Amino acid sequence: MALCETMPKPVIAAISGTAIAGAFEFTLACDLRVAEDGDYLLGLPEVNLGLLPGAGGTQRLPRTIGTSAALMHILMGVALSPREAERKGLVHLTVDGKALDQAMEIARRLVSFPAESLAHVKRLVHGAMDTPLAQGLAPERNLFLKLCVSDAGLARMRSYDSKKITSPNRSFEV
Repeated sequence: MALCETMPKPVIAAISGTAIAGAFEFTLACDLRVAEDGDYLLGLPEVNLGLLPGAGGTQRLPRTIGTSAALMHILMGVALSPREAERKGLVHLTVDGKALDQAMEIARRLVSFPAESLAHVKRLVHGAMDTPLAQGLAPERNLFLKLCVSDAGLARMRSYDSKKITSPNRSFEV
């Protein structure tokens, strides 16, 4: 799980069946969670067995949906359908088709972006909750400026400028 969180590339969980307890805790370590709609359950029901989530659920879920919502979910021990999990923020997206197909589509889009930019975004966002705002803004600003003058950044900004992205018919594809 730590590898998913610390690797510079975004990690996408494609969920197509029951993911409760440790399996769901593993998905929480992923950056994005895509669930296939279906008749199965997601969540942290350990309290029903007199246990508690033991693979990071008490730490990762509050960072995902907030302390109050996480406390309610974990204390009640009720697993949710994929659509319910999406409504409560436990997954990012529920799809009618195959979760893996949607995850691959997202991955193809992400891979079209400079890896350095994605790595910095992931690191800054993951550290945001543990860092005072002023301490988080300084590296964000410095990395933004660094990326602005990089070859990839300059080329992409020139491409956007030539596409006149301020027009209502703009395109953000490079």
